[in-house]
Amino acid sequence: MIVRTGWENVTDQASCEASGYYFDSSDNCVDAFSAKDYYDNDNVTLEDQNGNLFSAKNGGFGEKDNELYRLKFSYHTSVVKNGGTDFTKLYAYGGRSFSIYNADTGEQVFDSGSDFEVITAKKYGENFNNDNAENAGDDRSDNKGPEPEALTVGKINGHTYAFIGLERMGGIMVYDVSNPNSPKFVEYVNNRDLAIDPDDNKDSDNDGIKEYSVDAGDLGPEGFKFVSAEHSPNGKPMLIVGNEVSGTTTFYEIAVQNFNGE
Repeated sequence: MIVRTGWENVTDQASCEASGYYFDSSDNCVDAFSAKDYYDNDNVTLEDQNGNLFSAKNGGFGEKDNELYRLKFSYHTSVVKNGGTDFTKLYAYGGRSFSIYNADTGEQVFDSGSDFEVITAKKYGENFNNDNAENAGDDRSDNKGPEPEALTVGKINGHTYAFIGLERMGGIMVYDVSNPNSPKFVEYVNNRDLAIDPDDNKDSDNDGIKEYSVDAGDLGPEGFKFVSAEHSPNGKPMLIVGNEVSGTTTFYEIAVQNFNGE
């Protein structure tokens, strides 16, 4: 993606558009763009691979809610690649995987690609890519998917493991990254109960903050802390997870034998 330093701090429309970004209705210079958010903009048109036009001009997107309508993509990159605002190709954001880079050269040596979505789709079927505040299967497929965000690494018996939290779908992906050029998937753990809808719309103390049902399990893993065996209270490695939406903190004891293939 082409990035121009300081564009996000631009406060006037002329400068924003001159830099190749979009000045939204809240007077913000932004790059994230979707027809759902801005379908009423007469200056933007979207065209599919067959040349069919979808835009507010002909009522295409204002009438329907499909994948292309809701997809978040880079306005700036799409403008640059297409030479104008009639987009024939949309350059969507990544962020559905984890990558490893060579710290000396900046070279990307590994990316997990579609692993997270393939693994969760096999496990949850139509419920995959759920949101973290309600049960709505496939709701996040058009916008960051499972949204991996929390990350920490830890050493166990000479192996280095990466723990990646999926903020939306929930749960923890574990990879053995001892060889950073060829990480190995270990397991996926998620204590979320999809049989329970967390969105119960309760505000018991009337403070204006919605409460979510803790019976649904952990929602929105946001902060990770790895605790080595030598610093653990029970002598076993642990992972501490802070969950943003459910407001819960969970301590996972790591069964070392499972991490050594025994």
